[in-house]
Amino acid sequence: MFSAQTSLWPIHPKPFDGEILSSWLSRIGDGLGLSLYQFRKLCLPKTVGESSDIDQITNPDFFEALSRGAGITADQARRTGFVSDEGRVYSRLVFNNLEWIAPLSIMDKGRRRASLPFCPSCLATDKVPYYRKHWRYGFHPVCPEHGLLTNLCPECQQHYVYVGPDQTGGVNVPSGVIGVCRQCETRFRRTTIPGLEHSVLQLVTEIQA
Repeated sequence: MFSAQTSLWPIHPKPFDGEILSSWLSRIGDGLGLSLYQFRKLCLPKTVGESSDIDQITNPDFFEALSRGAGITADQARRTGFVSDEGRVYSRLVFNNLEWIAPLSIMDKGRRRASLPFCPSCLATDKVPYYRKHWRYGFHPVCPEHGLLTNLCPECQQHYVYVGPDQTGGVNVPSGVIGVCRQCETRFRRTTIPGLEHSVLQLVTEIQA
């Protein structure tokens, strides 16, 4: 259908400033009418041992193919993944055990649940919803514009995640769900910041100043 060897894919949106790799790949795949799993299988080199967290991919051939298909440099493509943060955010890349990177799941009432920190208001106000890379930084629990990040949908209080297992056990992003709760299917709305969150936001802002 499509090939990593072609000069440009028919649909090749560029990554937004600060967008994480899995979010960008899901948007490209969606534009081509493919799930993330299908897009990776048809258009990109196979990566070994990194299916559980796409954002930790390190394979140079993967980013070279991605850069050719999307019409950007390989370095620009690499910057969407955590491979570009080695020596800056964490000291050494150890797959699935990165310092200061929030995992794809957390323990909740004795069960491991898929869960990601995010800002519902950002996703609600995006013209095209996309997941920010810095939302997974453990030292960055605050949205500068809207307040504290959350792992829960404001409507149904279920854990938010836009990545999920596909039929092969890899990771898949269904079309158009980055700005929607996968549990209650509610599109996120802009929310107000409670008083406590205002105080925390102000304190974090002062510390970072």
